[in-house]
Amino acid sequence: MCSSDLTASTRYRKDFTYYVHDAVIGRSIEKYGEYCQPEVDFLLSALNQHSVVYDVGGNIGYYTRAFASRAGHVYSFEPNPDNYKLLKKNIDDVNNVTAFPCAVGHEFGVCKVSRFDLEKEDNYGGMVVGHDFDGTDAVLVTLDSMNLPRPDLIKIDVEGAEFPVILGAKQTISGSCPVII
Repeated sequence: MCSSDLTASTRYRKDFTYYVHDAVIGRSIEKYGEYCQPEVDFLLSALNQHSVVYDVGGNIGYYTRAFASRAGHVYSFEPNPDNYKLLKKNIDDVNNVTAFPCAVGHEFGVCKVSRFDLEKEDNYGGMVVGHDFDGTDAVLVTLDSMNLPRPDLIKIDVEGAEFPVILGAKQTISGSCPVII
């Protein structure tokens, strides 16, 4: 844990790590011990012990951790190196999650991922993925290229880049007809 991280007890983990200066997810976890819980509860109601979930835009792992409490397996994708580090920490004691440090889109390659200053208050989930700005390089994959088990649920939260994710998952979607949010 670094000076910009704190832990709080959530319904999915006693010591869930979050950013002290995150004005959205971190603040919600700090104050309530949860984040977007009505939405999470709704999505969990569609899962069972055999369900496969893709969490595209896994952030620090709150949804990933929630999905893991109900689903058979969760595949979480998070391209930001700082978020990925916390995601890995927040899932280190579960064996039904596979995390990938990459962005998801409609092509395979390399993209840029925005970074944030961990010492300044901000929305750390409001990150940008693209090509035309100064950011950190990240691997870019398509869901169709991953050869993963067919999903029952795909959660996509990638700050306005959802359509390219869907374009890169045409075969996956048509072969399984998952719930997509």
